[in-house]
Amino acid sequence: MSGVQIPAVPIVKFIYEVGFKKIVTRIITIASGKGGVGKTTVTVNLSHALYKLNKDVTIIDANLTSPNIYLHMNIPITPTTLHDAMKGKISIKEAVYLHYLGVKVIPASISLRDLKFKEKKNLTNLIVDLIGTSDFILIDAPPGLNEDTIDALDAGNELLVVTNPELPATVEALRVIEFTRRNWAKNINVILNRYSGKSWELRPKHIESFLEAPIISIIPEDENVKKAIVKRIPVVEAYPESKAASAFMKLAEKLLGIRRVKVRKESAISRILRFLGLAR
Repeated sequence: MSGVQIPAVPIVKFIYEVGFKKIVTRIITIASGKGGVGKTTVTVNLSHALYKLNKDVTIIDANLTSPNIYLHMNIPITPTTLHDAMKGKISIKEAVYLHYLGVKVIPASISLRDLKFKEKKNLTNLIVDLIGTSDFILIDAPPGLNEDTIDALDAGNELLVVTNPELPATVEALRVIEFTRRNWAKNINVILNRYSGKSWELRPKHIESFLEAPIISIIPEDENVKKAIVKRIPVVEAYPESKAASAFMKLAEKLLGIRRVKVRKESAISRILRFLGLAR
C-alpha cells in the first residue's frame, strides 16, 4: 500500500517540528546539572512573568521523586497528579489545576507510595494532549541526568539550563548540555541565577565560553527571592519592583521576542472569578 511515510519519531515531535498541524505551544524544559541552583524558582517566576505578559502558561512538575512546585506556589495536596497520568489512570488534562494567580499547574505526587512505577507512560507522549491548550508548557525537570531527567529533556523542544556562577554547578550544567546535543537538536540557552558579581564568582563570558551556549538571562542575587519563597509566592508577584523580578520579566520578554508590552493588570474580583471558572 503506497502513501506518505510517517517519520519514526514521537508524535509530539512530529506535530511540533514537521508542522502536521498548526502549533502555537512552545514546550520548554528547564533543567540543571545539580540541585540547589534555583531551577524551580526560575520555572515558577518565568511562568508568572509570561502570564503577566498575557500568555497562557502550564507548568509540569516532572521531578517525580522530589517535587517542589507545590511548595513554591502554595498548592494544596491535589486528588490527581502527574503520577496518575503516567500510570495511565487518567489523562494528563485531568491533572491540570488553575493556580489562583493565573498559571496552570500539573503537580507531581508527594506521596511515598507513588515513588515506585511498575510501568509508566512517556512524558513526551502525554504532552501531546496539552498542545494547543497553552502558549507555553514549562517542564521543571529533576536535577542531574537520571531517567526522569532524560524523559523531561526529550519532551521539550527547547532547553533552558540553570546554573550558578560556581565551578561545580557550571561543570554539571555542561554535562546536561552535552548530553542534550548528542541526542536531540534543540535550541539551548543558559540562565545564570544568583549572580552578584563578587570576585570569586565565574564571569558570565567565561561561563558562556565553557558551555558553548549563550546566557539568555542573568538573575541577580536578591534577598527578595528568599522572602518570596517563605511567603510561597513568586517574587514577580510578591516584590514586582525587585531586581530579580525585573530580570524575570526581561527573560520572559526575550523569549517572546519583544521589548515592551502592556503587563496584565487584574482586579481581585476578576482573579477570583477566573479561579472559579466563571471568567477567562
